[in-house]
Amino acid sequence: MVDSFAKALYLNPIISWLVTLVGIGLLLLIPISAWRIAKRRFPQWTYTSLGVGFGFVVIPLSLWLYMQYYVGPIRALIFGFLGLFMMLVHMAPLTEPTIPFLLDATNTTGGTWGVPVLKQAITGGMLWASVYGFIGLVVDLIRKRKSSL
Repeated sequence: MVDSFAKALYLNPIISWLVTLVGIGLLLLIPISAWRIAKRRFPQWTYTSLGVGFGFVVIPLSLWLYMQYYVGPIRALIFGFLGLFMMLVHMAPLTEPTIPFLLDATNTTGGTWGVPVLKQAITGGMLWASVYGFIGLVVDLIRKRKSSL
């Protein structure tokens, strides 16, 4: 059942590219809508909300882009290497620090791939939302200072 569904999605090249682009668009919809809402209601916190929104979706977005590497060679060049770079930057700092907090089981052999990645996505979402939110806060404060001069 799942195999026939995957073949239906990725056999036709037009539908396959649409799945890729719609997935990217849906993941980027969160930070873009946070930015637009903040631009209308809280203009002094526009880039802070953009940074927080992007921080929450940076790990799922990097995984989605990296998985395009396995779909085809053109998408590997366009999206796959970008996803690989984003994964190296955003997921590598999370591998060792999650062990002391018992977020990853140590000394186990597992056949599942999703549970550790989900834990890293949750921890990484909190970490990167605060990092990118702080960067957005600095940008907002600089913009506020320049506008008051």
